[in-house]
Amino acid sequence: MKKLIIIMFVLLSQPLWSQDKPATTPEKTKTEEETKKDKELKEKLKPYIALYKVQLAAVEKSITEKTELSSDTTKTEAELKELIASISELTKKKKELSDKISKLEGSPEEKDYKEIVKAEDEAKKKDALEKKAAPFIELYETQLESLNAQITVLNKALENKTQSADAADTALASITDLVKQRNELKAKIDHLKTNPQESDFEEGDNKKNKIDVKEARYTFLNGLNFDFTNSKTNYVGHFNVYVPCNERGTKVNPWGINAGILKVNYLTRDSIVNFNEQNVLINPLDNAAAPNDSYTRQYNRYSTSTKVTSTSLYAQPMLRIWKKGAANLYVHAHFELLWSKFETGTKVNTIQSDTVTIDITHPAPSQEGLIRNLVRETHQTINITSPHFGIGGTLDFNFLDNCILFLQPTIGIAINNVNRFPTQDADGNYSLQTYKKAQGFLLVRTYFQYATSKATQIIIGTDSRGLLPSQQPYLSAYVGLNLGIDQIFQ
Repeated sequence: MKKLIIIMFVLLSQPLWSQDKPATTPEKTKTEEETKKDKELKEKLKPYIALYKVQLAAVEKSITEKTELSSDTTKTEAELKELIASISELTKKKKELSDKISKLEGSPEEKDYKEIVKAEDEAKKKDALEKKAAPFIELYETQLESLNAQITVLNKALENKTQSADAADTALASITDLVKQRNELKAKIDHLKTNPQESDFEEGDNKKNKIDVKEARYTFLNGLNFDFTNSKTNYVGHFNVYVPCNERGTKVNPWGINAGILKVNYLTRDSIVNFNEQNVLINPLDNAAAPNDSYTRQYNRYSTSTKVTSTSLYAQPMLRIWKKGAANLYVHAHFELLWSKFETGTKVNTIQSDTVTIDITHPAPSQEGLIRNLVRETHQTINITSPHFGIGGTLDFNFLDNCILFLQPTIGIAINNVNRFPTQDADGNYSLQTYKKAQGFLLVRTYFQYATSKATQIIIGTDSRGLLPSQQPYLSAYVGLNLGIDQIFQ
């Protein structure tokens, strides 16, 4: 009885080929060009028709085999239901293939060919995505096994009643984080197995640029200073090794290190302008003491500017005191050897000049105040080495996968320094004075780092340095390209 029901179901599911087709209106006579296009279209469709016929034959064979299996009296009711459902699906597919073949062999249209090509392209893309997803799935499954192993180890550690409360809290926090990662991996694997999209792999490529604040960072920066006062640019170089605290395993080592060498050019607005009324000899070997001797009385403008270039060799042990998400806050000790080059330049411009001849109405000027030779432009360079010792705070904030904000204020004591305000000598020229004594200093370093790739990052930073309490900080603003040397050699 079951066999009869299945055979009747199959027969009733077949298309009724013997039905009379309704009368159709005669087609219009086609032009020679239309006939040629039809022939070309049918030629293009021939391989697809052949493919559909092969598929149709395979479906019919499968229907026949499953129908024969349904006559097996040993089959359970559940197995028979599964066979009936399978035969039903195959019958639908057989009808779809038959309709396609009839349409393509009868009166195909250009849109039919386009739909076939489109479906073929989509099938190829799907196949390509599945192949592309395979290594990712394998990688994620390996990572999933590793996460499960780590969770097992930490769970066993929690069962140890002898460990401290802090250790238990750390282990519990690690388990929570690992379980979250495991769930994310499971979702990724399921998605890639069922419905992979091209955007999944684009996201994977973008993750290659991710900056991990748990990993050591190596900086080899080459850049230029911003100079807002003129169009000149100066080279900035920075080599840095930044090792954060170690968070791997069940124990967290809160210590880290930040060390490097930085060469910057500071922007200075220390431009001193002064006006002096001066007596200047016409010729340096002249004397202006007797009647009929002459000299010039001048009203001069003195303009003095300062340029500062520094190279900093520094090391900073760090201790993490706070963490929230991707933000880490450290306290650090600061040890630095600072080489600085101070350059001052004074320019003299005469605003007004009168020649004076000594007579009864114009007595001889004071010989101490006479300038024999007025130098129009003078320069002074001071090189100074100064040890710096201090303490401060470090904020390392990985607020996006490929972006970091670094902020580091430091205060302390500087030994050996320069008075940034030049003093005037007897001739009216200005010069800097050095002091070998301890004085307070303030240093603020910041930078924004954007990863364009795993091996290169764009960095925009500032370096502000001053002596306390009287001298305002110098400022250096720069932009440059960082070459991640750890990635270049990988």
